[in-house]
Amino acid sequence: MGCPPRYLSAKSIANALTYPGGLVFVAAVTPQLVFSARATASARGLIALWYGVLYVVGLIVVSGLESVTEIRGVVIVGTVVVTAPLGFAGARLLVGRPRSAPGNTKGAGRTVEP
Repeated sequence: MGCPPRYLSAKSIANALTYPGGLVFVAAVTPQLVFSARATASARGLIALWYGVLYVVGLIVVSGLESVTEIRGVVIVGTVVVTAPLGFAGARLLVGRPRSAPGNTKGAGRTVEP
């Protein structure tokens, strides 16, 4: 009978199930938890799509860095330096500004006094 193809390994199946699950989780909790904002279903879908795009960007960055260095730490830090700000900025753009309750001015217009 033989061994199953490599792409059907337990590891690849776990990845195939976990990554989409993570995208759904991130899209569900990011607007409220990170930005204190409510998001429409379409905005949540776009957040999931955005993080899917960032996954591909991360693969490209890893590939590029691995072609110029063998230092694993440089590859890891370089990838995080590129993808983390893009992830935050993209989600922020998609979610928009936080909505505060009427009459709630907590933090609004405050400046820090020296």
